[in-house]
Amino acid sequence: MVEKLLLTGASGFVGTALLPLLTDHAVRIQWRNNFISTSANNSQTSVQAELRDNSSCLALCRDVQSIVHLAQQAHSSGSIRDHEKNSLQVTRNLLAAAKHCGVEHFIYLSSTRARYPHHSAYAAVKRQCEELLLSAHQAGDIKVSILRSPLLYGHGMKGNLRSLLKLSSWPWLPLTLAADKPLGLLAVDDLAEALVKLITMPELAGVCWEVHDNSPQTMNEILSLLREEQGLGKPLLKVPPIGVKYLLSLGARLGASVNEGTFHSLFSEEVADTLPFYKASGFIPRATFAQRVSTLLEQK
Repeated sequence: MVEKLLLTGASGFVGTALLPLLTDHAVRIQWRNNFISTSANNSQTSVQAELRDNSSCLALCRDVQSIVHLAQQAHSSGSIRDHEKNSLQVTRNLLAAAKHCGVEHFIYLSSTRARYPHHSAYAAVKRQCEELLLSAHQAGDIKVSILRSPLLYGHGMKGNLRSLLKLSSWPWLPLTLAADKPLGLLAVDDLAEALVKLITMPELAGVCWEVHDNSPQTMNEILSLLREEQGLGKPLLKVPPIGVKYLLSLGARLGASVNEGTFHSLFSEEVADTLPFYKASGFIPRATFAQRVSTLLEQK
């Protein structure tokens, strides 16, 4: 059992789902957050820290056996320079501190988009972080486990999928996207369960594992499921890829959370194979996106 674990990004979308599970597994936790507090039983401590600062990372890693690293810049905004500063540099600092302090296990949440590093700044930096960490694992410096997240949904979600939830309730929706590439999906609470598998099974280290609910859906299928649940009809027309490119570029100029990577995920990226992770870890998602539609619509 892990004796003491450092969790970065504990107040984020994934972190808030993971934290209760770590408590259930009797893990002593120190997490990086935006405030300072200590629980009554002193088993959990929240620490304010600047992860881009080397000395802060060293202080956080002392007496820690494992790190779960979630705190990075989201894919929906920022230039390559922003992602390098807020994701790659943070990961590099944390890894250096972990090696210096003798941390045994580093668990990193990546993205399935890292399979296509040329599609966006976010994907490129995620891949660089993976390569940095796996190099340390291969050198024998520290055990590294990596989980690539698909498109996530659940309580507190933001971004494009939440916008789609709101859009799906429009009584009259004439257009949809002619996007026929299935998207890997996973509930955030299932992703948290998958992360627990990596934390408690260090024998899974050294691999970039892919995970989703094994029921991929195209964007059109997602929209149809949402509208059908609300008793609404399907859109009449489909916008072709060239039209989608124009709409995405227009949306980006207007401040929407879209970029070139959004286009590629809809029209050119393939769904990852999750069977190796399921076989190795015994992980089974509790439900698919289609089975959770009604719950999701309550959150829009």
